[in-house]
Amino acid sequence: MSVSKISDNGKYTILIVEDSPTQAERLKYLLEKQDYTIILAHNGIEALEILAVNHPTLVISDIVMPGMDGYELCKTIKSKENLKDLPVMLLTSLTDPEDVVKGLLCGADNFVTKPYNEKVLLSQIEYILVNKKIRDTHFAEMGIDIYFSGKKHQITSSRLQIIDLLLSTYENAIQKKYEVEQALYDLTVTQNELKALNENLEEKVLERTRRIEQLNELLRVIRNINQLIVKTHNRDHLIQRACEIFTASKIFSSAWIYLLDDKGKVTDIVGSGHGKEFESFKSDLMNGIFPPCIQQIVTKDEVVIIPEPIKSCPGCLLSTNKSNRLVFSVALRAGDTTFGILNVGSRMSEPNDEEVGLFEEVAGDIAYGLNNIKLETKHLLALEQVKENEHKFRLIWEKSADGMRLTDADGIVRMVNDAYCKLVEMEKKDLENKPLSIVYSQEIREKTLLHYKERFQASKIETFLESEMVLWNGRKIWLELSNSFYKIENQPQLLLTIFHDITKRKTALNEKEKLQAQLQQSQKMEAIGRLAGGIAHDFNNMLTIIQGNAQLGMMNSEPAHPLYHNFQQIISASEKAATLTRQMLTFSRKQTVEFHPVKLNHVIEDMNKMLRRLIGENIQVVTNLQSDLRLIKADEGYLEQVLMNLIVNARDAMPDGGQINITTKNIVLDRYAGKNLPESRSGNFVLLTVEDSGCGICVENIEKIFEPFFTTKESGKGTGLGLAMVYGIVKQHEGWINVYSETGKGTTFKIYLPALAETKKGRESVEQQKWITDEKGRGERILLVEDDPSVCNFAAFVLRENGYEVFTASDGQKAGEMFDTYAGNFKLVLCDFILPDKNGIEVADQMRLKVTDLPVLLSSGYTEEKVTQSLITEKGYHFIQKPYSITDLLTMVKKMLNDGKV
Repeated sequence: MSVSKISDNGKYTILIVEDSPTQAERLKYLLEKQDYTIILAHNGIEALEILAVNHPTLVISDIVMPGMDGYELCKTIKSKENLKDLPVMLLTSLTDPEDVVKGLLCGADNFVTKPYNEKVLLSQIEYILVNKKIRDTHFAEMGIDIYFSGKKHQITSSRLQIIDLLLSTYENAIQKKYEVEQALYDLTVTQNELKALNENLEEKVLERTRRIEQLNELLRVIRNINQLIVKTHNRDHLIQRACEIFTASKIFSSAWIYLLDDKGKVTDIVGSGHGKEFESFKSDLMNGIFPPCIQQIVTKDEVVIIPEPIKSCPGCLLSTNKSNRLVFSVALRAGDTTFGILNVGSRMSEPNDEEVGLFEEVAGDIAYGLNNIKLETKHLLALEQVKENEHKFRLIWEKSADGMRLTDADGIVRMVNDAYCKLVEMEKKDLENKPLSIVYSQEIREKTLLHYKERFQASKIETFLESEMVLWNGRKIWLELSNSFYKIENQPQLLLTIFHDITKRKTALNEKEKLQAQLQQSQKMEAIGRLAGGIAHDFNNMLTIIQGNAQLGMMNSEPAHPLYHNFQQIISASEKAATLTRQMLTFSRKQTVEFHPVKLNHVIEDMNKMLRRLIGENIQVVTNLQSDLRLIKADEGYLEQVLMNLIVNARDAMPDGGQINITTKNIVLDRYAGKNLPESRSGNFVLLTVEDSGCGICVENIEKIFEPFFTTKESGKGTGLGLAMVYGIVKQHEGWINVYSETGKGTTFKIYLPALAETKKGRESVEQQKWITDEKGRGERILLVEDDPSVCNFAAFVLRENGYEVFTASDGQKAGEMFDTYAGNFKLVLCDFILPDKNGIEVADQMRLKVTDLPVLLSSGYTEEKVTQSLITEKGYHFIQKPYSITDLLTMVKKMLNDGKV
């Protein structure tokens, strides 16, 4: 019969509910050719989800479905107020009269018998759609009780709905009647044929029965695989269970599937119904060794049938199973993608076209399932990637040590991380959705915001820009800024700014520059110190000769002799020269100093009277000395020089009078407290402060005041060595000195000296030197090593005149040769520390290797470092400072010869 179209370009929408993808696609294809708009659902639950958001014109549902069958779906649709008028057509075999009753009970509008005739189906759909308006306008629900098969059923459908359902049932019955009549006709024909073919009747019946059984088994396989596709979302599970479903049937004995990647390489192989040989077969396939049939299948779209594989494929795995009468092989394709190969061994005889078509359909279903899983996996991977990217971004944003800020074109803060909040010392809630300028000081906020908007408008990106930032609370920080524009889809453009705090680096750079300046100053002072040390060395040698010969002259003269007084003047002048030399060595930090525990307060108190006479009556000295002041390790004489020079400088800065404050106190410095003090370090210290109310020092001169020979006084009124000597003494005491001064506001010197941990009392007075008048020798042999001839002659003369046998050498090599010549038979070695070829310690060490208890007395105008003095003491040697007097020399030699003690 012909079917007229009532739809107009998809005017009517039909929802098809079918769990078989193949059946669903077939029905969809048929209806779309009639210009219907089709929506597919694979089960009842999915159909209800679609109906929640769409309202189709008609629902066509299979009855047998997993989970929710067609009756339950229809009943659910009719129970909803907004869906109760929606026509529902059920697909059924009508094998049982109770199907009609079930259809009435659930509210179904029509039945379609499977397998359906396409023209009949389209006619029934058209009938439902044409009469839909009539049902909508003449709806009258009626309730009737019917008795069927001994059961009472109450029907609550409309008259038209009941009539439609009965009519459809009637039409189906007529169709069935027609089919029965046709079957009777066919039966008659068949009977006639059977009569003609009476001899082959039994065989044909058996063949027909076998065909039907095979067809039913194949349909059962298709149904089970379709249910598997709906339920599983795992590729490996799908292909393994599909193989098992094949071998669980009566017509298939073995099955295997192998999967391919995009390049045609085998990625996975599963099977069922094979023996141990399958593992070696899998290994061959994985290595690219394919049987001829598989190579043929890859290039073909249709099913390949291999009859009698035992004969066709000798030696192949397929031929090992003797129950295999034929083999189906087909490529698993969905669209343009080939997922792999399905190979099934069957007990069938030669299959007909319907059986081949059904096998091709089940292969298509498996490929469809694999494609769905691939798409789902791809979607899940994409979601995971998005989540991972979001997680990474969140980690970078939250864990970054640098501050991060997102701002819009108006300078409004859209987002900040914790590091930025910590950097600007504000809470996140006080920053986000506020102008970015809120973090700056009030004075620059407006200018900063305007500058930002201009840069944003110009799309100006700045990277690694260093800038000093004044925060809202007045704190200054240095930042390194990097900008980049950030665009989110369908969102306005934002600017991402990264703030790297470089305050410490800038501070360290400034400190480095200060240290560099201090190093240059120290190097300059060291150079001058080396010059002073060299001068002192030669000068002390000359003073030794001058002072020694003057003493010899006094010994050989009577006090009343005119020359006696001249010798006294020479000795006095040489002592003053020696003092000047010691001052130079103190400045150069090369003079040996006698350190012992000292109370700084006692030194100040002892000098107080002398200081008052020195400065005059118009200047007042005020002392503020801490009573429990710690001891320091110092030389009192040098401390007196420090005080003297500072007081004299203060006096000269107050020609019209003023006040000098002298203060002492204990102080503890840690690495934070002392970081702004030049040359400072952590520890316990005694602080000596000398402050005056004088004219002060101008800025350009402060850095020069400790340089030797620098002075601002008039010519003839200052040598420029006073503060230089103070600097040298303080350094030799392992301390440092800071100066604070401003023109017209006086000057303050702060001297930091390391405090001692011990509490023993300091030396109260300097022990007076005892002069020894009788220090004669008894012929002891002494080796004198001295490179200066005058000093050597003088010392040798003094020792010989006082009873010693003296041998001389001018350098280390000659001294060693002479020592060996006399087999080390010397009672004492007197050696200058600085010789042309070696130093005195090296000479003495060589001699001590031969005579271990040899007394050694070293002498020098200076020693370069205090470490040298420690080394001399550690080795058990003794030392005498030049210029030495005759008495000092004879006393030291006598005591060393007597008991080795000084």
